[in-house]
Amino acid sequence: MSADVRAVLEGLKAGWDSCKSQDDQKHSLISVWKTHVVTIGATYSLRIQDLFAYIQDLSGKLSDAESELRDKKDVIKMARDRVDEGERKLQVFQFDKVNWMPPCFFLCELTFLGPA
Repeated sequence: MSADVRAVLEGLKAGWDSCKSQDDQKHSLISVWKTHVVTIGATYSLRIQDLFAYIQDLSGKLSDAESELRDKKDVIKMARDRVDEGERKLQVFQFDKVNWMPPCFFLCELTFLGPA
Protein backbone atom coordinates (compact mmCIF):
# COMPACT_ATOMS: atom_id res chain seq x y z
CA MET A 1 0.00 0.00 0.00
CA SER A 2 1.13 3.51 -0.64
CA ALA A 3 1.73 5.97 2.17
CA ASP A 4 -1.26 8.13 1.14
CA VAL A 5 -3.68 5.23 1.24
CA ARG A 6 -2.23 4.07 4.57
CA ALA A 7 -2.69 7.59 6.05
CA VAL A 8 -6.30 7.76 4.86
CA LEU A 9 -6.98 4.28 6.23
CA GLU A 10 -5.51 5.19 9.63
CA GLY A 11 -7.58 8.40 9.71
CA LEU A 12 -10.75 6.42 8.94
CA LYS A 13 -9.88 3.85 11.61
CA ALA A 14 -9.33 6.61 14.20
CA GLY A 15 -12.68 8.17 13.26
CA TRP A 16 -14.37 4.79 13.50
CA ASP A 17 -12.86 4.11 16.94
CA SER A 18 -14.02 7.53 18.16
CA CYS A 19 -17.58 6.96 16.89
CA LYS A 20 -17.66 3.46 18.37
CA SER A 21 -16.50 4.78 21.75
CA GLN A 22 -19.17 7.49 21.75
CA ASP A 23 -21.83 4.98 20.72
CA ASP A 24 -20.82 2.68 23.58
CA GLN A 25 -21.03 5.59 26.04
CA LYS A 26 -24.50 6.48 24.73
CA HIS A 27 -25.75 2.90 25.16
CA SER A 28 -24.26 2.78 28.65
CA LEU A 29 -26.10 5.98 29.62
CA ILE A 30 -29.36 4.73 28.13
CA SER A 31 -29.21 1.48 30.08
CA VAL A 32 -28.51 3.41 33.31
CA TRP A 33 -31.37 5.86 32.65
CA LYS A 34 -33.82 3.06 31.84
CA THR A 35 -33.44 1.63 35.31
CA HIS A 36 -33.11 4.98 37.10
CA VAL A 37 -36.05 5.99 39.30
CA VAL A 38 -37.57 9.41 38.79
CA THR A 39 -39.54 11.00 41.62
CA ILE A 40 -42.46 13.15 40.57
CA GLY A 41 -43.99 15.06 43.43
CA ALA A 42 -43.73 13.62 46.92
CA THR A 43 -45.24 10.16 46.42
CA TYR A 44 -45.05 9.17 42.74
CA SER A 45 -41.99 7.35 41.45
CA LEU A 46 -41.41 5.87 38.01
CA ARG A 47 -38.58 4.16 36.29
CA ILE A 48 -37.55 6.04 33.15
CA GLN A 49 -38.62 3.07 31.06
CA ASP A 50 -42.08 3.18 32.65
CA LEU A 51 -42.18 6.92 32.07
CA PHE A 52 -41.51 6.43 28.36
CA ALA A 53 -44.23 3.75 28.21
CA TYR A 54 -46.64 6.11 29.97
CA ILE A 55 -45.81 8.90 27.52
CA GLN A 56 -46.34 6.52 24.60
CA ASP A 57 -49.70 5.46 26.06
CA LEU A 58 -50.78 9.08 26.47
CA SER A 59 -49.63 9.84 22.91
CA GLY A 60 -51.83 7.02 21.63
CA LYS A 61 -54.80 8.30 23.64
CA LEU A 62 -54.21 11.81 22.30
CA SER A 63 -54.12 10.49 18.74
CA ASP A 64 -57.40 8.63 19.32
CA ALA A 65 -59.01 11.72 20.84
CA GLU A 66 -57.88 13.87 17.89
CA SER A 67 -59.30 11.33 15.44
CA GLU A 68 -62.59 11.19 17.34
CA LEU A 69 -62.74 14.99 17.41
CA ARG A 70 -62.22 15.14 13.62
CA ASP A 71 -65.05 12.61 13.18
CA LYS A 72 -67.35 14.66 15.41
CA LYS A 73 -66.49 17.83 13.50
CA ASP A 74 -67.35 16.04 10.24
CA VAL A 75 -70.72 14.94 11.65
CA ILE A 76 -71.47 18.47 12.87
CA LYS A 77 -70.51 19.91 9.47
CA MET A 78 -72.81 17.43 7.70
CA ALA A 79 -75.67 18.31 10.07
CA ARG A 80 -75.12 22.04 9.50
CA ASP A 81 -75.04 21.50 5.75
CA ARG A 82 -78.37 19.64 5.97
CA VAL A 83 -79.89 22.43 8.05
CA ASP A 84 -78.62 25.06 5.60
CA GLU A 85 -80.01 23.10 2.65
CA GLY A 86 -83.35 22.69 4.45
CA GLU A 87 -83.52 26.41 5.21
CA ARG A 88 -82.71 27.23 1.58
CA LYS A 89 -85.45 24.88 0.34
CA LEU A 90 -87.90 26.37 2.85
CA GLN A 91 -87.12 29.90 1.64
CA VAL A 92 -87.67 28.83 -1.98
CA PHE A 93 -90.92 27.12 -1.01
CA GLN A 94 -92.16 30.19 0.92
CA PHE A 95 -91.23 32.48 -1.98
CA ASP A 96 -93.07 30.24 -4.42
CA LYS A 97 -96.08 30.03 -2.07
CA VAL A 98 -96.34 33.84 -1.72
CA ASN A 99 -95.91 34.42 -5.45
CA TRP A 100 -98.18 31.60 -6.56
CA MET A 101 -101.25 32.55 -8.53
CA PRO A 102 -103.99 30.18 -9.54
CA PRO A 103 -103.74 29.17 -13.19
CA CYS A 104 -107.07 30.76 -14.02
CA PHE A 105 -106.33 34.12 -12.36
CA PHE A 106 -106.10 36.12 -15.57
CA LEU A 107 -108.91 34.19 -17.25
CA CYS A 108 -111.18 34.64 -14.20
CA GLU A 109 -110.37 38.35 -14.08
CA LEU A 110 -111.24 38.74 -17.77
CA THR A 111 -114.52 36.86 -17.27
CA PHE A 112 -115.39 39.01 -14.26
CA LEU A 113 -114.72 42.25 -16.16
CA GLY A 114 -116.78 41.21 -19.11
CA PRO A 115 -116.27 42.19 -22.74
CA ALA A 116 -114.49 45.43 -23.38
